[in-house]
Amino acid sequence: MKTLVTAIALLCGAAGASQAATYKAVFSDLTDYNSGIWRLGGDPRATTMTFTWEVDEAPRPLAGPYSYTRTSNYSFDYVFLPYKTFSVTVGGVTFYGGASTTTSNRIYLRDGIADGRYGINDYMQVFTTTNRSLSDGWYVDYFYMSSYDDDETSISGLDHPGVQELSGMAGHGGQIVLRNATSGSYAYVTSSTLSEVSEISVMPLPAAAPLMIAGLAALGLLRRRKRRAALSTQ
Repeated sequence: MKTLVTAIALLCGAAGASQAATYKAVFSDLTDYNSGIWRLGGDPRATTMTFTWEVDEAPRPLAGPYSYTRTSNYSFDYVFLPYKTFSVTVGGVTFYGGASTTTSNRIYLRDGIADGRYGINDYMQVFTTTNRSLSDGWYVDYFYMSSYDDDETSISGLDHPGVQELSGMAGHGGQIVLRNATSGSYAYVTSSTLSEVSEISVMPLPAAAPLMIAGLAALGLLRRRKRRAALSTQ
């Protein structure tokens, strides 16, 4: 049994922990077009909209990185990264994004390079399509949050920007877009006022958690067998 315990400890330590970062961006000064919040089922008196997304600290790109150059005018690097989760909350209701498996549901990062006559701004966007059904033929088409800056040093190396980089960018935007499958009408909730951005601290889940659980179950089984063997000899 001691050997089994040692093996479990070694394997769990070798697997390490799955490190992830969760970010929260709160937007205020909402524009509610065509009663978007009410159609979402939320409180139309809402004054803030909150986006939350989780990303691995070193994610494997969905696509890229790529480099783009237009003659001698400008150039930039860009990449599509996956998110682990992405959601938006407004008026007391929360909607979740689709699985981040394609470049339609992803984090887009652009690192602008100042050269030639034009400079391309740095840009980050977390975007998802949902098709979440609502009432009366309405559905959530997509939602996103984004940040940009004219300073081409804001995003460097195409790594996910941290809180300091995000809060320091010159412009921000957040939007939920709804459509009506019958009439073709649309509604939206949008804002360009970022009032708060922060990183939510979460306890990392050990990557070897399933192994650890299986090992504990095995220990319990061994104890039961040992107890039965002791009783049978009495």
